[in-house]
Amino acid sequence: MTAPPNVECPEESGRYKAVQVTLDGVPYLRLRLQAEGAQHAGMLRDFLAAAGVDYATEESRGVGKIPARIGERYSVDGMGWADVDTKKRTAVFYGLSSDYGLVISAEHIERIRPHAGGWTLSHDPDRRPYDPPRR
Repeated sequence: MTAPPNVECPEESGRYKAVQVTLDGVPYLRLRLQAEGAQHAGMLRDFLAAAGVDYATEESRGVGKIPARIGERYSVDGMGWADVDTKKRTAVFYGLSSDYGLVISAEHIERIRPHAGGWTLSHDPDRRPYDPPRR
């Protein structure tokens, strides 16, 4: 099986949900537009399935059974949101996943940065998902 790309760079600007995963010691970042109805658990499930990784489930804080945070080959490092500007090639990460109770991992952003293809990635720990984008 071919290894998935470390980062799937967005093609349009907007507010995204973000999932930060380490698989077999390698960092990965997945983003999906909020407008598409993305859910962190579904994003993790899709990533693990595409990578051919089996996983256990755990009870979420609100939606039932979801993929476990830690598996034999993977760990979820963080979850939250990102405001993406494709023209500037920037992504600002912030917030949390209410189902998992996880926040964005600044350490994971540092580890994934070399794989981001020239994008500028930053972390704003004080920002909340309901805040308007900062310019």
